[in-house]
Amino acid sequence: MPWHFVGRTEQVERIRATVARAHAGPLLITGEPGVGRTTALRRALAQVDGPDLEVIHLHPDGGLVPFGLVLPHLPEDFVTTEPLGVAVRKAVDAFLDRVEGRRVVLVVDDAHRADHAGMLVVRDLHRRGDVLPIITRPTGVSPAPGPDPLDCLRYERDFQILCLPPLNADEVGAVLGGVLGGRVHRATTEALHAVTGGNPRALHDLVGERLADDVVLDGGAWRFNPCRTGGRSTFAAEGITALVETTHRAWRELALDRAEELCCLARWSGVEDRVAEVLAGVLLLRGRAGEALEFLDSLGRDEPTWSRVAPVRALVLALGLGRPEEAGELLRLAGGTNLQRRRHLLAMRAWLLAVTGSPTEAFASLDALDRGGSDHEAALFTRAARAAVELAVGSPAIAVSHLRRALIAVRAQRDDVPWMEPYLTACLIDALLLAGRLTEATAVAGDFHGGKRDNAWNVAVTLTELVGHRMPIAGGAVELAS
Repeated sequence: MPWHFVGRTEQVERIRATVARAHAGPLLITGEPGVGRTTALRRALAQVDGPDLEVIHLHPDGGLVPFGLVLPHLPEDFVTTEPLGVAVRKAVDAFLDRVEGRRVVLVVDDAHRADHAGMLVVRDLHRRGDVLPIITRPTGVSPAPGPDPLDCLRYERDFQILCLPPLNADEVGAVLGGVLGGRVHRATTEALHAVTGGNPRALHDLVGERLADDVVLDGGAWRFNPCRTGGRSTFAAEGITALVETTHRAWRELALDRAEELCCLARWSGVEDRVAEVLAGVLLLRGRAGEALEFLDSLGRDEPTWSRVAPVRALVLALGLGRPEEAGELLRLAGGTNLQRRRHLLAMRAWLLAVTGSPTEAFASLDALDRGGSDHEAALFTRAARAAVELAVGSPAIAVSHLRRALIAVRAQRDDVPWMEPYLTACLIDALLLAGRLTEATAVAGDFHGGKRDNAWNVAVTLTELVGHRMPIAGGAVELAS
């Protein structure tokens, strides 16, 4: 599958314009490693011609040999042991004799590896002859030993710097579309853009030439095949870390499509256990609770993993599969083995009892928690549970107070339960309506993303639907924000 050149129109045109302009200043092309500096330069030079134009490529050797950059283009008897100024002048004379008055573009790729003397020759060729230096250098890379070889060019007249940015998401989509011969799902494009940072080399290294084996058509667009697992990724250790962090970031942003695609990459890389909470949460919010439970079961029963995924497993059981008793028992057992998070897990259990139709049992659980003292980590679900109990017994005004406090507490746990804030906001709108406080309800709904049905609002709707068949809350919020 061929990889096509995408974008860079402005940058390529600037290179071409520089080549076409008489007596143009040196041009430095920079950008992070793998961003395509050399490719863009070659593309631009392939589009320029002229009978008197010659393009000469100089190849740095690491800066170890004086004049090593230009020695292949000098006479065999050239002496490098003379004083530097004399040797540079003689090298320039010899080079100009060789090109015989033609206009020359000198290309120095990866110029940070060039030797200082060789770059002095390049500088003086520009000063004395019709020679245009175009050099590339990756950002964030140290030069060869000794003085920075580019220092001699930085203050030349009309010196230019052209920085190539990473590809944007649309350009990544165009690259993938060219490889696959069709449209690529936006979430897949965003996932690959997020994990590679839009770096073309990283993108190529990740999906390689076998991309077609890893995607399926979905609604006329290509996206990752969720059934494909294990042994596929070419991520290095730091890439795996970036992948996991990017996946959790998408979850925090409630970008569910992107998060699911990133989870596919994580599964290919064999690190599904590190994104287990994200994938199970996404599947639950997508109405695929059975698939979420099957995935969690596949992780095994080792204690650290079991304890870590217990909360999301309980959510899947209670809200997705209608098995709140089993979910409550799971959280109770997890609280017994994880003493550090015991109160948090028991508070979540009380909340699940409240929203799944057992307010009396939830109230008793909350009383037991109160006797054990206060806990900031447990405050979110404690307040949310109390609000659900008050709504269940017909006291929406009291529920409003608990919901507002829960919304304050949720900020500290947004990374773990990003879905809780939109859900609680929808419940607050509903409680205000039930309490007859229409003005406040309208204001909260207006602030809630302007009532737009973006990811956060869709999550709120989904969660209220998951608990709605057991506890009729947030229906008014949905109607009001619509």
